[in-house]
Amino acid sequence: MVDFLVAQSLACSFDSHPFSLLMFVSRCTPSRPSKLHVKDNFQDEMDLLDSLVSKNQNYNPEGKRGNISREKAMAELLQVVKSTKPDKSSPKIVEKTADYVRVEYESPILGLVDDVEFWFPPGKKTIVQYRAASRLGNYDFDANRKRIKALRMQLEKKGWASEDTV
Repeated sequence: MVDFLVAQSLACSFDSHPFSLLMFVSRCTPSRPSKLHVKDNFQDEMDLLDSLVSKNQNYNPEGKRGNISREKAMAELLQVVKSTKPDKSSPKIVEKTADYVRVEYESPILGLVDDVEFWFPPGKKTIVQYRAASRLGNYDFDANRKRIKALRMQLEKKGWASEDTV
C-alpha cells in the first residue's frame, strides 16, 4: 500500500494541476483503527482525540415506550443511520451483529472516512453506547459531533433519549 502511495505521489505533478495535492490527500484515508471497537475500553481513549465523540443513548427512557426489544431498537437505529446524512457523507454499514454496528461515513469531497460505532451492552438496561472518531488527524472541524447530534435528534423523534437527560 505504501509503495502504491509513493508511486502515486511521484506521478502527481503538484505544479501541473492546482488540485493534485488535494486529490492525493483524499486517497490517504488510513484503514480502520485496530482498537476502535467500543468493547475495547474506549473510555480510556476519550482524552486522546479532539475528534472523538462518545455518548450513551437510552432507547426506552423510564419504560415510556412499553416493552421495546433490542431487536426493535436495532432496527430503528439502522433506519436512522441509513436515512440521516447531515453533512452529505455516505453511511456504509460495514459490520453488524446482534449487539453491535459499525458504520463508515465517507465525506463527499475529500473521501475521508470517519468511523461510528453503536453497541448494546449486555444486561437489562435499555442503553446504546456509541462513539465516532475521525481516522485522519486530531481535529475534524466538529464533523463527528454534528453527525452524532443529527443521529441523536432523529432517534429522539422515535422516543429515544440521551442518557444524561434521563
